[in-house]
Amino acid sequence: MRITPEQFEQEVLKSDKPVLLKFFVEQGCGFCDKFNPVFEAFAAKHPEIKCVEMGKATLRTEPNDIEKKYDIKAYPATISFVDGVFNDKKTGMLTEEQMIDMVETLDTMPESKLMGLKIDFQIEVANNEKKLFDSQKALKNIVEAVERRKNPCNCNQECMTECKSKCEPEDKNCESDCKEFCRYNPKCTHRNNVAR
Repeated sequence: MRITPEQFEQEVLKSDKPVLLKFFVEQGCGFCDKFNPVFEAFAAKHPEIKCVEMGKATLRTEPNDIEKKYDIKAYPATISFVDGVFNDKKTGMLTEEQMIDMVETLDTMPESKLMGLKIDFQIEVANNEKKLFDSQKALKNIVEAVERRKNPCNCNQECMTECKSKCEPEDKNCESDCKEFCRYNPKCTHRNNVAR
């Protein structure tokens, strides 16, 4: 069934069935010509899915409002709606299985496929957690490098604070004295790492 942009709301958004809407070009689109009979055969085989199409004369024809809204830039393109809500978008030739996938939701998907998605998602989450852990580790290394620049004796801040509190405000050698102090201060947790 061919529809116009004016019929889009009634035929697609208000449909009581899942909808596949195919966009095609009438002239100069070889893939459109090849996909048209496949789409028609799918529509005949699956009456539970409403299959409609919206065409334009040539590739140079200005896109209509529906094409603009759903960012249709290549043809053929197919978008799907379930309960009046946009569900998926694909470009090019599609197989029967791909078109069925386009109107499936988590509630209508076969259990075996749902379990496969769950496993894929768990793997993706695990990979992302590893990436996050690696990023946190890298960030920790960067923070430590920044702290080492602030504190070249590789001492902890508590040790340096304790030393500086004993220095006179005018003492120009405070920093170097504190470094020396840190080298032998038993409270310094990094004492063993400081060069002797």
